Parts: sequence; C-alpha cells; structure tokens
Amino acid sequence: MNSADISMTGLKIPYLVQRGKFRETPRKDPIQGIDDLVEWDYMGSSEFEWGALPASLAVLTRQPKDKTKTGLWVKRITMPVSSVGENVMVRKDIESEFAFIFPTDYKEEHVHWFIKQFLYFLGINPPKTKKSVYLRNYFVEIPPRPLRKGEKPHALTWRDRPVDLWWDICNHFMVMPASRVDSILDSLAVLRQQGFSKTWREKQKSRGSLDQVVLGFIE
Repeated sequence: MNSADISMTGLKIPYLVQRGKFRETPRKDPIQGIDDLVEWDYMGSSEFEWGALPASLAVLTRQPKDKTKTGLWVKRITMPVSSVGENVMVRKDIESEFAFIFPTDYKEEHVHWFIKQFLYFLGINPPKTKKSVYLRNYFVEIPPRPLRKGEKPHALTWRDRPVDLWWDICNHFMVMPASRVDSILDSLAVLRQQGFSKTWREKQKSRGSLDQVVLGFIE
C-alpha cells in the first residue's frame, strides 16, 4: 500500500503527533479518563489546540454497533531497536514491546502501513512532522546535562522523563509501551460509558463544525 492508496481513504501520513508521558501514579482513583493517566506535552502549535484532541478522542471512544466489542483493536510488535543507529547506547530500563491502538474501521493493510510509517521515527533522520516525535529518545541513553557552576544535583522532573505515549490525532491511533496499553484501554472504556463521543458530536453539530472525516468514523 502506498501514500496515494491511503489518501483515498481520508487517512494521512503521520504529521500531527501529540506527545505524552505517563504519570507515576494516576491523578484520580478510580480513573475518569485518559488525562488521569497521561501528562501531555505542550506542543506550541494551534493544530494541537481548539478541540483537536477531543475530536480524535471522539473516534477512539465511539460506541460500536456491536455492543460486545470495544470499537478498538490492539496490535503488539517488538520494536526494531537496532534502527536507532550504530554506536549509540540503548537505555536498559526500556520496553521493546510496543502496542498500537487503532479504530476497528481500519483494514489490516491500513494498520500495517501506519506501523511501518511510525517506525521511521526511530531513525537518525526521522520524517518531518509539525512537532518532533522524540520516539528515538525513548530508546537512546541521553547523557545528563552538565551542572552549571554552583548548581546542585536535582531529582528528575517531569520534563526530564522521556516521552512514552504518542497519539496521531489526524489518523486516530495511539502508540505506547505494551505494559501501558491495558490502562489506556480502561480509560477509553470509561469515556465511552460516559458517552463522550456522542456528547462531543452533538456539541459540534450544534456549532455547525462537525468534521466530515471524523463523522465518518463515529456514525
């Protein structure tokens, strides 16, 4: 499958990828939604604001026609860590098994194509995106920044931790270490039970601003 075949489906080459970092402990118990699990990087671009994330979340939390299913499917793969390049030190505390969450509307060839595109971000010269994806940084050991004169050693902060969740908000799929996928699925299930997708859709319709691409996924 090539880029032209994908474009005919309304899907796009990954370009708007929201970065996130799993919280050390959930913000709420019980979990009320994905924000209780993940802290989102500020992307500094309007394409990630003005309701872009809720629009994609409406796709991932819509109620499938078959009530016995989740409307999502998960693909697990072992990441080709060797793709990060030669003569680099790979982190020892990372997972090599990753999970991709896709809407079940996607055909199997769509899923394989998107996984292939995403793996390009492992390389030294990753594909151009609106904002950096930093997938390679998850695997590569980055030397600590030298302390400035008079600066004392400090504990790692939220900003020091590597990104460990990626969300393509145009193509509506998420990527994360496999050990995290069940908690994300649980959070999406909570939002589905709360009717997030239906509420979002009704709000957009009342504004006359419902995205036709998104509409095709959630109707």
